[in-house]
Parts: sequence; C-alpha cells; structure tokens
Amino acid sequence: MIPISGHCSTKQWYQRRVAITAGTSGRKFARLVSGVLVVFVILSSFVISYLPLSNRLEDFFVNGLYYDKTIRLFIGAPSKQKHIAILEKYYSQFRGDPDLPWSTVRRLVRNMFSQTYGGVDSVRLHFYGNDGVCLFKYFVTPEDPQAFYSLTILLLNFVCFFIITLSYVLISLQSLASSRRLKRNSQIEKALRKRNSSLHRKLTMIILTDFFGWVPFI
Repeated sequence: MIPISGHCSTKQWYQRRVAITAGTSGRKFARLVSGVLVVFVILSSFVISYLPLSNRLEDFFVNGLYYDKTIRLFIGAPSKQKHIAILEKYYSQFRGDPDLPWSTVRRLVRNMFSQTYGGVDSVRLHFYGNDGVCLFKYFVTPEDPQAFYSLTILLLNFVCFFIITLSYVLISLQSLASSRRLKRNSQIEKALRKRNSSLHRKLTMIILTDFFGWVPFI
C-alpha cells in the first residue's frame, strides 16, 4: 500500500510532468505558427511585387510603349489613349476602345510599317519603369490603369504600420502594469524605472524609424 505522502508526491510529479510537456508542446506550436506566418508573408510580398511584371496583366500595369528614335510618329512612350488616337487617324474605319488590349495595339502598329526591313519593335513602359530608379508607382491619377492596385498597397502599408505601432504601445503598457504589480522598494523601483526608460526609448525609436521610412510614400 502506497503511503499518502508518496501518493501526493507521485501526483505532484505527474502534474509537473504534464505541465512541462504542455509548455514544450505550446512552444513548438508557437514556433511552427511563426514559421508559417513568416513564409506566408515572404511569399505574399513576392507575389505582390511580381504582379506588375506579369505579361497576362499588362493591360493593368503597362503605361506606354517605347519605340526606336527613328520612329517619329511615336515620340517618348505614348499611352494607350495616344496610340488609339494615332490608329484612328491611320485606319479610317477604326474606332478605338479605351479597353483595347495592348496586344491588339502592338499588332495594329506593326501593320502600319513595312516588314521588309524588320518592321517596328516596342518596349513596354511597365509599372516600375516610370522613374529613373525602379520604384513602386505610388503617385497615380484616376486615369492610370493601376490606380486601384497602388492605392490598395498604400492602404495595406498604413494598416501594417498601425498594427506595429499598436503592438509596441501595448508592450509598453504591459511592461508598466507588470512593474506596478511587483513589490516596491527603493532598489526595485530604481531598477524598474531604468528598465522602463530604456524600453520606451527603444520602442519610440522603432516606431519613428518605421514612420519616417513609410511616410515618404504617402
């Protein structure tokens, strides 16, 4: 027959073992979830950045076409509207649709020139080619086909910045609340004050650097 004290010791040992196992399982699950989230964010970022370069979506992201400088009919990088205006004058019975695909525009332009000497080639002025440096096109007009995409990305950036700021504020508040629950004496108060001051400086710097890194694109 097992003594009462031994029975209690065995029960306590079992409870501690269960608690340790549960804690280990919880940490493993948290790491797994964190890893999945990181992979998801990386893949999502890649997909979002690649969308403007997709040939299938050129009607949403291509702003114009570059031609050889010897082609005086198309100077610079004419937009689709300018192409349609020129095509309407060249083809007497052609009436352009603003939603005309770029593939059709290129085909009609090629038919305007003789193929004997190689015809005419064009290069797309895509979403990232609007500046000297390949940057995201944040500044759009209602006429730009990618206006909705750009504004959506801006809104998503703002939401992410708001969540980051809110998270850091909650961390700071939680730290202050935890400090108040501890037993107070002069040494503890001094150490807590120093720790909280350091934490607040770090959080403030993180929030400010995030803000100044994001605000130029507003």
